[in-house]
Amino acid sequence: MNEHIEEAADWGLVPEHMKLKLVEILNENSTYDIYNKVITLCDALADSEGFTTLEKRLISVGLRHGTTIHTSLHWKGFYKIKNELEGLLNKSIYKLLPGVEDSIYTSTDH
Repeated sequence: MNEHIEEAADWGLVPEHMKLKLVEILNENSTYDIYNKVITLCDALADSEGFTTLEKRLISVGLRHGTTIHTSLHWKGFYKIKNELEGLLNKSIYKLLPGVEDSIYTSTDH
């Protein structure tokens, strides 16, 4: 989702030999098409309780795992994908997610 892999959350925790292998694999498979964007956004719009808003999911993850200096760039990437898909759909992505409104009334401490 990010143009620079080093901006990924906890990238600094990955051992150097694994980092080199991951970069090699990602460079070989660098196509980030609409399918990959949909999968990325779907992952960001669901938690253990079902569908949720992007804002709630990002805050929940941030509270559980902390943030880095790159977190805002990471979050902006999700919104960029969301906006692109909503432009293609010509409606809010939330209109396609059954029960998403229920998540508004639940706690973020999953």
